[in-house]
Amino acid sequence: MEDQWTVRHAPRCHAEKTRRQFLGTAVGALAAAAITNDVAGSSPEEILLQPVIDQTATRIRYSMHVEGSLTATSPSGSKDFTLKSDATFDFRQRQFATDSAGPFALRAAREYLTAQSETTVGGEKSGPVVLPQQSKIVHVFGQDNSLVQLSPEVRMTRQQLDLLEFPCDPLAVQGLLPVRALQSSSEKWNTDTWVVPMLIGIDATASQSTTCWLKSVSEMDAVIVFESKAAGADTGAGTDSSLIGEMAFDRKAGRITKLMATLREKRTPGPVSRGINVTARIEWTQEADEKETSLPATMPQEFPGDRQLLLTLTTPWRLLMLHDRYWHVVDQTTDGMMLRKVVNGSLVGQCNLRTAAQVAAGSFTPEDAFLSEIEPAVIQRSGTIRLSKVTKAETGWRLHHVQATGKVQSNAPAATEQTPGQPVPAKREETIIWDYYLCTATTGEQFSLVFSHAESDATLFDDSAAQMLSSLTIRSARPKVVLPR
Repeated sequence: MEDQWTVRHAPRCHAEKTRRQFLGTAVGALAAAAITNDVAGSSPEEILLQPVIDQTATRIRYSMHVEGSLTATSPSGSKDFTLKSDATFDFRQRQFATDSAGPFALRAAREYLTAQSETTVGGEKSGPVVLPQQSKIVHVFGQDNSLVQLSPEVRMTRQQLDLLEFPCDPLAVQGLLPVRALQSSSEKWNTDTWVVPMLIGIDATASQSTTCWLKSVSEMDAVIVFESKAAGADTGAGTDSSLIGEMAFDRKAGRITKLMATLREKRTPGPVSRGINVTARIEWTQEADEKETSLPATMPQEFPGDRQLLLTLTTPWRLLMLHDRYWHVVDQTTDGMMLRKVVNGSLVGQCNLRTAAQVAAGSFTPEDAFLSEIEPAVIQRSGTIRLSKVTKAETGWRLHHVQATGKVQSNAPAATEQTPGQPVPAKREETIIWDYYLCTATTGEQFSLVFSHAESDATLFDDSAAQMLSSLTIRSARPKVVLPR
C-alpha cells in the first residue's frame, strides 16, 4: 500500500463498497410509476398541504433497486463494471416539533427493524451490509442540507452510517410540500435550496431546480408530482443528477403516506469514490403505528457535539480507533487500510494504516530501527526529517513520532473547483507533511500510521492525527464489535 500523498490515486476496485459512495446520491430522470389513479380534483380557493408533527409513531417500509455501471481508475487506465444493488429498510419513526425552521426543524427518533443492502460489482457479490441490533435506535437531526444520524447507545462505523444515508429519506421528502397555501389545484411551486441536496445526497451544489404540482387533490388526500435536477459534487466527486416521482399526502393526518421515484446520477471519480452511472428506483410507504415499541418518546433538543459524532474504525486486526465524519475508508486489505479526509469537497489529508512487526509484551522496536525504515521513502521524495520523538500515552501506548517534509507536484483541484470544458490548471509545487507513527501496545502489538497533508491544508487537517491516536484500543477478539458511548 502506498504511503505517498497522491490526491488522484484511485483505490482498487472491490465489491465491498460502502453503499453511499455509489447509491447515496443516485437520482433519476425516468418517469415514476403512478402511486394512485387520478381522482377528480377539487379546486378550493386555498389548498393547504402541510405536515402535522404530533409525535405519532409511524411505520416506514423503504426499498431501493439500483442498476448501472461503476468506473474504476488506475495508472494503467479505467475500466467499467456492472453495478447492481438492493436495499431495504423497515423502521418506526417518531418526529418531534421544534422551534427551528427549514432543515433545522427536522428531528426524529427511529427504531430500525431491518436495515440492509447487498451489492454486486462486476458479477462479484459483497455481502450484505447490515445495521447491528445494538444500533437499532437512531436519532436524526436536520442540518444545512443534510441529515445527521447517530446511535445514542453505541458508535457506528462509516459503513453503517453510509447504509442509513439513503436518498429520498422520508424526513427530507417533507421539503417538497408547499410552504404556503396554494391558490388553485393547477398552481406549481418550487422548494427551498436545502431540499434537493438533502434528497439526493450531495454536499456542494453548483445548480439546482425543482418543480412540483398537483396531479390530483380532494378533501382527503392529494397526489404530488415532482421533478428535480442538480449539478454539484459529493465528497469531491462531480455529480449530475435528476429526479422525478410522485407522492401521496393524507390531508387529514398531515402525513406523506407513499412515494415512488426514479433517480439517476452520473458521477466522476473522486478522492473517495469511483465514477458511476446509475439509475435507482425507490418506493416507500408510511402509516400510523401505535404498537408497543422501544421507540423513544423523547430525544435531545441539542444538536450532538463533535465527540458524540465520532465513528468507530474497525480494522482487520484487533485494533480499534475513533475518527470524525470527514474521514472515509477508500481501500482495505488484510495487510493495510487507506483513509482520506474530505472537507467541503476537497481532499485535505490521508492516513495509511498497517501492522508492524510484533514484539514481546512490554518491548518495542528501537528508535533507530524505525528511522531506518522511514529514511528511504523520505530520501526518495527529496524530503527532510524534521523531528523524531517518543511519547507514552496515558492508555499505555508508546508512540514513536517521526515528521518529514518534502516538495511534490500538486494534483488537479477538487471537482467542485473545476469548470466543465476548461483546461485543468497547471500543476504547482506543494510542501507536504508526513507524520509517521509507530504505535506499540503493552501487549507488544505494533501498528504503523502515516498521516499526510499539504502544509497549506494544515488548518483543515486540524488535530486529526492526535484525535485518532488518543483513541487507540486493542479489542479482546477479532470479530467486529460496537463501542459504547
